[in-house]
Amino acid sequence: DIAQDRGLLRTIHLAQSRQEVEQVQKMTQGRTPAEYLLDHGWLGRDILVAHCTHCTSSDIGLLAETDTSMAHCPASSSRRGFHGLADMPGLVDAGVNVTLGTDNMSEDMFEAMRIGIIVNRGLRGDGTRPTSAEILTWATRNAAHALQREDLGTLEPGKKADLTVLQAD
Repeated sequence: DIAQDRGLLRTIHLAQSRQEVEQVQKMTQGRTPAEYLLDHGWLGRDILVAHCTHCTSSDIGLLAETDTSMAHCPASSSRRGFHGLADMPGLVDAGVNVTLGTDNMSEDMFEAMRIGIIVNRGLRGDGTRPTSAEILTWATRNAAHALQREDLGTLEPGKKADLTVLQAD
């Protein structure tokens, strides 16, 4: 209520582990964590959910329908093995605003982009998607959209920006 009264954004981990899913289903007569969050006003444009490792296709549809953004933390998830990875092709194809994030085991966004492109190409199975441009978009434009910061995310006149120059050789 405080967040809504003050126009603040909220974030929460969603379906990060099998244990979480089982616990929520046990407590709610079979509802998934995403359904439970929807029932309690925790899906929508002002929410950023992290991980989504064990979201169902129906859950992914709820995220897309409610314009809920998702933070994919591939470096952290890969290190923690037992959490696995979300259905990133399903999330992207459904139109969920996917962002890249870091978590307590990885704070390097370049590492998140590198691991994200590797594991997600493996999940898609074609070796071409996401492209480098798509991964960069997840880390920049999509992240700005998730934070409702239209003054960030791209290098354009009038927008706030940091510039990183990489030496490719």
